[in-house]
Amino acid sequence: MKTSLNWKAFATRASMTLSATLIGALAPLAAQAGRPSPPICNALVSWGSNLYLASPSGKALAQFTSDGAPKVLASLSPDGSKVAYALNKTASAYSVANRFGQSRTYQVFPKGKSVDYVDPNSSYLMGLKWNTNNVVRLTAFGGRNNALFQFRRIPNGPSSPTSPAAEPALELNCVLKKEGGPVACMDKQGFVSLGRALDNSIYSVAQTKVSAPLESFTVRVGKSATPQVGPPFKITIESISKNKLMVNMDALKPEYASGGYETQIDNGSYVAETDYATNAVYLYSATIINATTGQVRIDISKDNTPEVSTDMGLAWQPHGQGLVFVQRTNKQAFLDLIQPGRGHVSGHPAKGQGPKWHLAAQAPVSLPGKVRSMRFLTPSLLLLDTGDFRGHQYSALPIHIANGRNHGKPSLSVGKVKPLPATRTVKINGKSETGKVLDWSCKAKRGDADQD
Repeated sequence: MKTSLNWKAFATRASMTLSATLIGALAPLAAQAGRPSPPICNALVSWGSNLYLASPSGKALAQFTSDGAPKVLASLSPDGSKVAYALNKTASAYSVANRFGQSRTYQVFPKGKSVDYVDPNSSYLMGLKWNTNNVVRLTAFGGRNNALFQFRRIPNGPSSPTSPAAEPALELNCVLKKEGGPVACMDKQGFVSLGRALDNSIYSVAQTKVSAPLESFTVRVGKSATPQVGPPFKITIESISKNKLMVNMDALKPEYASGGYETQIDNGSYVAETDYATNAVYLYSATIINATTGQVRIDISKDNTPEVSTDMGLAWQPHGQGLVFVQRTNKQAFLDLIQPGRGHVSGHPAKGQGPKWHLAAQAPVSLPGKVRSMRFLTPSLLLLDTGDFRGHQYSALPIHIANGRNHGKPSLSVGKVKPLPATRTVKINGKSETGKVLDWSCKAKRGDADQD
């Protein structure tokens, strides 16, 4: 029998202690990352189709559910006070339960609430994670290559409905800054954006690297030129307006290029075109020499951008200064930290100008697999999930970030990745039972925070 949910009874009363095994594993890692003490961690354990909060010593600190019904997508809040879960993989609803077994069920798509991009009648729940102690991130099916991310505030009272913490976003992965800041998203090409669409792109891992010009020439507005390098094009400057150029590129041999098109180019920026005969990518830069006479210089270079990719994992720093994710080349994986430009660390620049995001710091890292998701357990510990459709595979990554607020350059260092146990033995009704670990909650030691 379900009981009403008394959210005010959420005080965490159990003392959280870390097992000798996990302390022994994390202590040297924390020291490598600049932290002398490991955090205090507990696990969300599933046994008998019920969910328990288990200490490393095997003590059941709380029993969240007692109905014995199979549960999927179970997630533990950062403070360990409550869980969110669904009852099947195609659920249209999810439940939240507190430490005293009191639960409440919510709809993925509340009645009367329309969501852009997807049809609620044909969508279903794909993922369920806590963004903060009071906000749940719902991942719903949004198409073949994307998911719909909703961020819902869990109410304090048992009779109140959930409320949105941010606008829904459709992308490969999206995370909310703290309780209600901007949503950051990443697509499969490694573009990071703020907001609902990649039109608000702030960063790309594929930072363009351009060769020295292979050919340069000048052409006037209304005139055409045929380059000697790259795909066979006739380039015509159509017009100049407010530091922008309208350029027409007609393929002389369509089988060598994508065809003919008209495009607007900012003064000094690039347009990319592929020569399908060689698969080489050429960059065309248009620079205004004299707007009055309509004289424009065209530089043609090769795109020497190295092949890079990103994992799905994306996380805001605990205080929201920047974002971290994994970047890969064909030889090495790196943990990247991107932040707004100096003076705009808060993300609120002066005079209405958007902050320029950049790679603030980077550290090589050895990983057990592709990172499906990541989040900060504490300011000095990242939880990585390198599992696949068969389930979670959690690892802990000690991390130390110095944000450089006091006129210094941001820095990032990491320790060695340590796999976390997939099972934990818990004492239930006087017996020791081994259950599957579904999630983790860690309490930081005093003084564990991002550094200046």
